[in-house]
Amino acid sequence: MHWEFYLGLEDDFLRASRYVDFSESNLTTHSQFFTQALASACLEFECVNKTIASVAEWHEIRNICDIKSLYDKKHKLIFSTQLQSLRGEWNIKPFSDWTNEERPIWWQAYNSIKHDRHNSSSNGNLQNAMYATGASYIANLILANTEGGVSTARVRNSPSKLFAIKSINNEGDSDHFLGSVLSHCELCLSKASVAAYQSSI
Repeated sequence: MHWEFYLGLEDDFLRASRYVDFSESNLTTHSQFFTQALASACLEFECVNKTIASVAEWHEIRNICDIKSLYDKKHKLIFSTQLQSLRGEWNIKPFSDWTNEERPIWWQAYNSIKHDRHNSSSNGNLQNAMYATGASYIANLILANTEGGVSTARVRNSPSKLFAIKSINNEGDSDHFLGSVLSHCELCLSKASVAAYQSSI
């Protein structure tokens, strides 16, 4: 269900490429469309991570800090994962600037628009919308591999039209991935690994 919803967000987002070239020179281009795309991607990112936590029997996800603690289990892989845009020649790392003190820039942009849209309209831009959509894409891959079976088959049969995995670490280790799907459980939060992690903190 989540993957089909993500593909719908992606299709909506890709409509903008008819009018705005997805290039680095247009990253700060802002509009109501990109504002809506940013908000939708962030809401889906949060929703998918709540499902990941439930499947993995993690504690309840209440906010972005809880998602960070969930992702810290696979810190090197998650935070260095690089996506290649299939529309435009540029790569993104949605989580590279996420620390315990700082939220990702795209999440900060989402919050600023949510609480003060009038003075934050410029944050609804191509770059923030693209990064948030990329974050949702990665979260959906994690969920698919955590659930396995039908979920991974759905992703294989209906791959992303917007992103492909370029690397999962700074060495360009892309053979951990099969097309746009993880070929093994490097990003899978199994119940056993979660239990082991929780007992260590």
